[in-house]
Amino acid sequence: MTALPSHKAPLPSSAPTFAPLPVSERRSDLASVVAASEAWTARGVPFVLATVVRVDGSSYRRPGARLLLGPDGETFGGVSGGCLERDLRHKAAWRLGDEPAVSVVYDRRDSEDGDGDGWLAGCQGRVEILLERQPDSRLQRGASALAFAGDCLRHEREGVLVSVFRSTHRALPVGLHLAWRQGGWWGPCDGTPARARQALEAAAREALTSLRSGQIQGETDGRAWQALVEVIRPPPHLFLFGGGDDAVPVVAAARALGWRVSVHLSHKSWEAQARFAGAHELSSGGLRAAAAHCAELRRGAAVLMSHDYARDRETLGDLLELGASYIGALGPARRTARMLADLRAAGHSFRPGAEANLHAPVGLSLGAETPEEIALAIVAEAQAVFTGTRGGFARDAGPLHAPAPAWQAADWRARSTERADAEGAR
Repeated sequence: MTALPSHKAPLPSSAPTFAPLPVSERRSDLASVVAASEAWTARGVPFVLATVVRVDGSSYRRPGARLLLGPDGETFGGVSGGCLERDLRHKAAWRLGDEPAVSVVYDRRDSEDGDGDGWLAGCQGRVEILLERQPDSRLQRGASALAFAGDCLRHEREGVLVSVFRSTHRALPVGLHLAWRQGGWWGPCDGTPARARQALEAAAREALTSLRSGQIQGETDGRAWQALVEVIRPPPHLFLFGGGDDAVPVVAAARALGWRVSVHLSHKSWEAQARFAGAHELSSGGLRAAAAHCAELRRGAAVLMSHDYARDRETLGDLLELGASYIGALGPARRTARMLADLRAAGHSFRPGAEANLHAPVGLSLGAETPEEIALAIVAEAQAVFTGTRGGFARDAGPLHAPAPAWQAADWRARSTERADAEGAR
């Protein structure tokens, strides 16, 4: 455990409180954490933001997991399976002391499942967490982590958030955030030393291209620093084409994972609006526009389950032409084969490789029978596709998480120098 401040700085008990959300809405996905932080900020509620910035060994959550800690013990999100939350709920403000941000370490790699402080770490790994007081004017020089994440989610665009969690350099303080999106920096970064900013930009570009988060460390003016380079990804967006009773549990399963859900019906009705109240969008018509939106997204999942052959065939043709990344078709394989044959006979052209993204019958083979079981199989298969896994037994898969990239700022500077020399020679 890192050295802790010897004084307490509790959050004001007189601050306005935020009404707890229903248990069904208290998810740990990033979208829910951002929504809760916006609600607290609008009400003037001060809180502490805890973010996992580094993991060594086994851990329940990976870098980028977040927890909000309110002044009255209210929490939202999660950084573990529950063991670290109990400690942070009681001690986060004390650990911060008078600082706007600090980094703390929980290390149980060589010990049993518990200690005298009352927290458990069943995974027996090492977890480093960045604690930030929100709001705090001392943290406003860079980008706002939650504001940037919210912007990425609202516009369904990937971005990279750089979060400094160790530093002895005054211009790169702990808690500084820099945000990168395709095209340039998002928000201010003028006060960052030029050579460090160059290395951070290169790492951000690499992370955005590979869609893999990692850590970068470097030295500027003889002072060391280390940062999380985190890819912010919008959640998968489920486009459900169909409005039968069997579609309801699919919406519920996707929403439980924090996915965005759009339901497209042959016609809208009051009954349908009540049935799919959990969906973000409910529409009728405009099938090609919906297919185009799905195809624009890296994690857009289209599921055809309207039980209307002509409607499913039309939508399937649009999705294959536009190149959606995941297409699931309910029903036997021969039904989908017939739709494909009809589309080819009618002169439809498909984007090269698009048929490889077609899953028919849709879903993992889980022995599903009921609508709820089938919904689980459908959402699980889309999740496996988006994470590049086969969806088998975890016990047979080896390590569950690939090692995160670890970049050195000096490497990026050397590459930049070599590139500049090459360009100068030309």
